[in-house]
Amino acid sequence: MAGTLTPTPFQTVLDATGVAVSGAKVYTYTAGTTTAAATYTTLALDVENANPIVADSSGRYVAYLPAGGNFKFTFKTSGDVLIKEQDNVQAVPGSSVNLDITGTVGEAVTAGEVVYMSSGAEASALTKGLWYLTDSDATPTSTLPQSVGMAVSAIAINTAGTIRLAGEATTDGSVVVGSTYYVGATPGAIVTSAPSNSRTVGVANTTSTLILSATSAVVASLPVPITQDLLFTDNTYDIGKSGATRPRDGFFSRNTVVGGTLGVTGIATLTAQPILSSLTASQATFTDGSKGLVSNAITGTGNVVMSASPTLTGTIGAAAMTLSTPLVVGSGGSGVASHTAYGVIVGGTGTTAATQTITPGDSGTILTSGGTGGVPTWGAAATQVIPQVIQSTAFETAARFTETNVSGGNSTFNTQGVELDTSATISSSTQIKWNLVRAENAGGLFTTFPAQFGAFLGIDTFGTDRQDFYGLGTPTVGASGITYTDDHIGVKIVRASSGTTTVSATTALSSTESATALTTVVADDTVDVCIELVSASSIKFYYRKNGSTWSAATEITTNIPTSTAMVAASFAISNSGVATRTAVKVYSAYYLR
Repeated sequence: MAGTLTPTPFQTVLDATGVAVSGAKVYTYTAGTTTAAATYTTLALDVENANPIVADSSGRYVAYLPAGGNFKFTFKTSGDVLIKEQDNVQAVPGSSVNLDITGTVGEAVTAGEVVYMSSGAEASALTKGLWYLTDSDATPTSTLPQSVGMAVSAIAINTAGTIRLAGEATTDGSVVVGSTYYVGATPGAIVTSAPSNSRTVGVANTTSTLILSATSAVVASLPVPITQDLLFTDNTYDIGKSGATRPRDGFFSRNTVVGGTLGVTGIATLTAQPILSSLTASQATFTDGSKGLVSNAITGTGNVVMSASPTLTGTIGAAAMTLSTPLVVGSGGSGVASHTAYGVIVGGTGTTAATQTITPGDSGTILTSGGTGGVPTWGAAATQVIPQVIQSTAFETAARFTETNVSGGNSTFNTQGVELDTSATISSSTQIKWNLVRAENAGGLFTTFPAQFGAFLGIDTFGTDRQDFYGLGTPTVGASGITYTDDHIGVKIVRASSGTTTVSATTALSSTESATALTTVVADDTVDVCIELVSASSIKFYYRKNGSTWSAATEITTNIPTSTAMVAASFAISNSGVATRTAVKVYSAYYLR
């Protein structure tokens, strides 16, 4: 038996001249990083050294390294002056049976992750010879690689590190003792359920380590042609040995796939229902010209012979069906073979009598009942007159209106309409009210449907700030602005701090407003507005600017007022608490119900 030299029982820190450094400090890191890595004071690796390790007065220290570890050692004086730094100091395995190699990775790898050496066979080819994280989603990253291992420690991208191919390896997370682990679908991860691309990694011997399986992929093969028995677990049965004059019985305990033709010369006994994937579910089965089984939806021409009085259950679906005689009313038919084109089908003379067809009448005529014993007849449609009441004004005089001017606000009536304006020197407003129904009438403007309100407006002087209202209802108007949350249906015009002037549809009920912008205006624009009161849940707004075409309807369906006491429309303007003159001309208005 050969002997070995005694290994150095301790290490000594020397300076550049070879003199031992008393109290030297030894810092240990993971190779290639500044991440502190532990060394140990005992062979069992159960007591960590301090980091840094402080050498004795003769510069000596002891450090046990875990098998497979890769370290960077930094030596400094007791005053932390750098003496020397040495990277990639790898532990000697000693009595360990682990098989470790140094490999360069093509991506960052964490300690305990599973890696493989690329052969460049990936869908997007990687660098041959570099190591990458395994992935069971593809064979080039799971079952095909010849070499698979586990990173002993973290390895930065494009750097070399220790990869364990066999022996005991610490996993990235906890494992179940005794369970077999496979390459998982998460890159570098392991799983206990074998995926379709199954590559075994190892068996857990503790809750944090695996005993790694052989690193190389195993490819099984059979001789072609087969010249010997294929033995099953009981070593009894063979299948068609070459040269045999009569094959013996074959027994299969699992699924068997036959890719060619299965010929059976004897009797086939099936103990379970056969499933034929070539057939269509829930359709009749027939034999074709080659005696094969086919599904038939029983469509097209040909006869299907059944008993004289078959009983059919379920739903009979057919694109078309030809009967030798019309299906009677009692069985769900019409009792007749044909109808007059574009005629009207009516009941027969009795509850089960055949239906009758009324010849089409002239265009625009209506069908009138003939009573319980007669067929309906065509006749001229009665003319229906829908009464309407329309009220309109061109604002020639103030006598028909109630004016409220605040702090210099003013309304001027003439043959061209009424002009509403505010003072240029003080906060002001003006409002005119137009009574459309008598106050004592039951029901008011908000509950009369259908109805319409419209006005023709001319946008005159622009101040920096303005608030206008034109519509049904009498919201509160003052020098500081208009209260748009008072019950109303109408349009409003708003401008603030010389910004954009927006025309909006607006309704309000019980202090809550719904508003939708319709358009914007500038000085000298004209705007026609039309409000259609469709129902208690639908108000539609239309506008036309500068004589162009009418807009599509803008509908508001919420916050529609319900008061039965409102009898007036109002037209109002305020300079919103800012001393600025702003004006509008209302040329005409109407209300229709």
